[in-house]
Amino acid sequence: MATSGELCRSIARALGLPFETVREHLRNIRARKNVITFKGYGRGAAAMTARDAARLLMVAAGSIFVKDSLVTLDTYSGLVQVAGPNDGEAAPDTKMTFEVQLEAMIREIAAGTLGDAPAYSRAGGVPIRCMALAMTSVVADKPYAFPKIATLRRFVGARKMEERTFAPDWWRPAEPDVAALVRGFPDAGLVQIREVPAWAVAEIALSLRTAGDEPRS
Repeated sequence: MATSGELCRSIARALGLPFETVREHLRNIRARKNVITFKGYGRGAAAMTARDAARLLMVAAGSIFVKDSLVTLDTYSGLVQVAGPNDGEAAPDTKMTFEVQLEAMIREIAAGTLGDAPAYSRAGGVPIRCMALAMTSVVADKPYAFPKIATLRRFVGARKMEERTFAPDWWRPAEPDVAALVRGFPDAGLVQIREVPAWAVAEIALSLRTAGDEPRS
């Protein structure tokens, strides 16, 4: 099983970030009690869980600056599902949070229960439709003033894809997208969308069960 150091290396490789950046995100969220698994160092280091991977991936992919780790975690993790496969006009399930669903996706990939969907392989290039994770936010000095939007795409086999969209419990547009964000908040300036391909999520998930030979921490 992967330790925190190995998980950091996996996320850094998958996202193209410096290892030191991801490790600093880990330290930032670890400073808050019970947010991420921690037990000793070296051979005694705790094995990382799917929840740990989801939270560290979330902050590494969604943060503009390393100092934003906990703000990113706070504003994205509790987003509730507002749209999904065959949902129609059903009321959103507040238990289906972005964090819970990202954790479930990582667990499924690590367990091999999603089969051999080509989207989860780096080989052969990645078309835009194979982006598994999208995180939309307004770049502002008051991060809690604007809603965040997250999208998860779950690939099953070569042809089937399920998409789920998440937004804050206090913001309920008919379609939570960039257009709705700008219409609802006309003072929003720069809007960024950060996307992670399915193969990158898969490599992070699989690192949970394949510890490397690099130094443990």
